[in-house]
Amino acid sequence: MKWSDITLKQFYEIKDILSVEDDWTYLNLIDCIYGVDCQNLPINELKKFDISFIKEPIPEVKLQKTYTINGTTYNSNCDITKVTVAQFIDYQNYLKEDEVRLEKLLSVFFMPEGSKDYNTGYDIIKVQEDLLLLPIDVAQSIGFFFGKQFRVLFLLFRYCLKKQVKKLKMNKQKKKELLENLKKMDLWGLVSSLTYLNTVKSQMKQ
Repeated sequence: MKWSDITLKQFYEIKDILSVEDDWTYLNLIDCIYGVDCQNLPINELKKFDISFIKEPIPEVKLQKTYTINGTTYNSNCDITKVTVAQFIDYQNYLKEDEVRLEKLLSVFFMPEGSKDYNTGYDIIKVQEDLLLLPIDVAQSIGFFFGKQFRVLFLLFRYCLKKQVKKLKMNKQKKKELLENLKKMDLWGLVSSLTYLNTVKSQMKQ
């Protein structure tokens, strides 16, 4: 058994089991990973269930353009420059939830083959349920990839905004305050930066 044999759903279950360390932890892990009932097994049979892989880091895997899950083929949009406003808003909202769920984040980028518009003409809840069946190494690699792209986009937005603010003709102290505020803005704030700058410019004209 290895991480590539574990689904995202099982990974959540493993995390929950490991969060409570007691005499049943080892047996509960075997139950979860191998789908057996340890209570009714002879003790000498437990040794055949290897769960040592959970001590190892989850490996990264190469991404694919399509994934077939639960009989449905999904296209994964690996180019965030083509992400729509609706996708971005949903992604940000999922990140703000008390419990961030990877299947929800990934559902923003996964559309059933043949679908042209995000969350239109298909059931996004089913997409999220299907994504729970992805191997955890695949799910985590995709999540890391998109997260990394968004961080790059974040830095690019901030760089461009700083250049624009520095070009503004205004009091040095106010300009310094604007630049300080930029450091505190999250990605959503930066994407809304045009409104932000237009507001600043309009205030300067008053």
